[in-house]
Amino acid sequence: MKKFKLNEYKDFKQYFNLLDVLIKTESSNKELFLEEINISPSSYRRVKKDGNKIGDTILTKLAKYFKYNLCKSTLIDEIEAKINIIYFDIYYKNYENYSNHYEWLEEMINKRYIIFPIFKLFKLLMIVNDKNNPINIQNIYRELYNEVTEYKAFYGEEFEEILEILDVTFKEELDDYYLSNDYVNELTYHTLASRCTVMGRYLESIYFCNVVKNKYFVDENYKRIYFINLILMANYNYLLKFKKANLLAQKQLLNLESIKNYDLEYQLTKGAYAITCLGLKDYKEVINVLHDKDGLTLTELVSLLISFYNIDIKKYKDLYEEYIPTNENSETYKCLVLLYDILHNNKKRIYELDQFNINKCILEILKKCK
Repeated sequence: MKKFKLNEYKDFKQYFNLLDVLIKTESSNKELFLEEINISPSSYRRVKKDGNKIGDTILTKLAKYFKYNLCKSTLIDEIEAKINIIYFDIYYKNYENYSNHYEWLEEMINKRYIIFPIFKLFKLLMIVNDKNNPINIQNIYRELYNEVTEYKAFYGEEFEEILEILDVTFKEELDDYYLSNDYVNELTYHTLASRCTVMGRYLESIYFCNVVKNKYFVDENYKRIYFINLILMANYNYLLKFKKANLLAQKQLLNLESIKNYDLEYQLTKGAYAITCLGLKDYKEVINVLHDKDGLTLTELVSLLISFYNIDIKKYKDLYEEYIPTNENSETYKCLVLLYDILHNNKKRIYELDQFNINKCILEILKKCK
């Protein structure tokens, strides 16, 4: 697992990469800007290139102009310790600590320390790894990502791995350049595995899953292994290899049943297992898994309805009446009405289900229903 060192941020020279960005937001003419605040452009250039004892004076003056506070060496040591704790919790999915980390990062940003880009970098990394992150995260947090990438020179080699993770998260399209590269950080491979599944590149996703799974075993990072297995199950389902997905899901469920504090992973695996059973036409097992589950997702509800439709039409109708919302504008209402029409009248409408937030394997499975 990556460990971060902030020693270079104790040297004024590192901050001139940040000052370049701040000056650019203030003026299109750097030299004129510097002259207006009584800083010699040539001195600025020399300090940035070679380092010079006058660099402290220039940094202090510009920090004051932009209303940022400089960091003492002891504070940087404290920040280094804290960001390593944050990264540890991101890496091992210790979600119970996220709230405190978010609060600390916001507090440090609001205190306007000149090292603030590091706080924003870790805030964004937490967001993309949060279990509650939104589906359209690339759109919602695009502005923060764009800001973070502006500070690339300030981050330097120490945080290059984190920028790679964010790049493969926020790039609108991942071409062969990204998919054929070798990466150092495990989270980059994890992100690639997830995105390849969404892109429909299931074989590439399986490859990335297997690469990162081996890395996680070395670090005994079992929570992430369980999530990688969920991605593998999805890929096998999309490739219609339901038996392979089913065996993996069964193995993971047995494992999780004997472990405390893994309820999220257990519930997600139950949902994935139900999809594999649906693909295998084991409708009784789908019902057995989902009938008493609280808070059914739309995918799980559709899976349950399809299963009852195939083995007990009366219970299917009862369940449909129980779950059909009164709000005709809700996604659930529209989806269930469409499903009813598909099952009873018109299979040609199967692909219309693609507009809803349900597992896309359902579309292929429905084609094979009686």
